[in-house]
Amino acid sequence: MIKVRAQLNNLRTSPRKVNLVAMRLRGKSVEEALNVLEFDLRKSSKFFSKLILSAKANAVNNFKLSEKKLVIDEVLVSAGPTLKRWRPRAYGRASKIMKRTSKITVILVENDVDNGSRLSTIKKEKEVVSKNTKKKISEKDDLTKVEGIGPKISETLMKSGIRTFKELSVQKTDKINEIISEVKGNHDSSTWAEQAKMASEGKWKELDEWQKELIGGRKK
Repeated sequence: MIKVRAQLNNLRTSPRKVNLVAMRLRGKSVEEALNVLEFDLRKSSKFFSKLILSAKANAVNNFKLSEKKLVIDEVLVSAGPTLKRWRPRAYGRASKIMKRTSKITVILVENDVDNGSRLSTIKKEKEVVSKNTKKKISEKDDLTKVEGIGPKISETLMKSGIRTFKELSVQKTDKINEIISEVKGNHDSSTWAEQAKMASEGKWKELDEWQKELIGGRKK
């Protein structure tokens, strides 16, 4: 693997400040790094941009590497010579001023996958994550649609692992009462499982008619 270097010496900025920018560039493609630096307001950002463009020109012109496949393999930041100055203080004293400098080295390599394919892969990964997230959301139902179940009870049931109408429909009344025992109020859960079963089967019209006859989960 060919590694292309570009180096900048004696930048009049401390290594600590330069490293804050360097951390954002490692592992990124040249195009991504330049986009990041364009909106970075730190002093060293413009020097990093020039250095990366210099390394890119070396890679393309001298080593015939593909411009689209270039990736920042490493950004090395080390301390350069320190300029010592003096500041006058009270009672004829003087205190030191240490003007730090930095040495920056950018190393580029050619990646096997071009940036277009890489961005396409990243996009696909994001779509998969998005689908998984939507799937997880769909895996839980709004239990408050069951007459007698409020937000607090719904939260308590979900914490116990009952997240869907189907899971609630197979629970026994004694088990449900045990789960919601810490929720204040008089709750009648005798019809919850049956209501949940109708909801899981999509019988919303019949459930709506039946719920008109219920108050807090019990018949009027």
